[in-house]
Amino acid sequence: MTPEMMAMLMLGFIVLGIILGIPVAYILGGVPLVFGLIYFGDKILPMYYAMVFGMVRAYALVCVPLFIFMGTLLERSGIAENLYRGFF
Repeated sequence: MTPEMMAMLMLGFIVLGIILGIPVAYILGGVPLVFGLIYFGDKILPMYYAMVFGMVRAYALVCVPLFIFMGTLLERSGIAENLYRGFF
């Protein structure tokens, strides 16, 4: 199977999973794992493990939960609505 054909199959399974209502996180994690197991065999598991935990430990992602928390505080306190009215 050529890499181009495999990429198209993966895209098809991702779209199918979204249509079926499977959570996107499971689709984006599971489809590459299954296709990696088919294409590379058991050698993919250490690479997959290292890639997933390498992304989780990325320093740039530290700000994401704090940004969400800040947005929640602004929304709950009413400041966000006042800022919106002030600008528009």
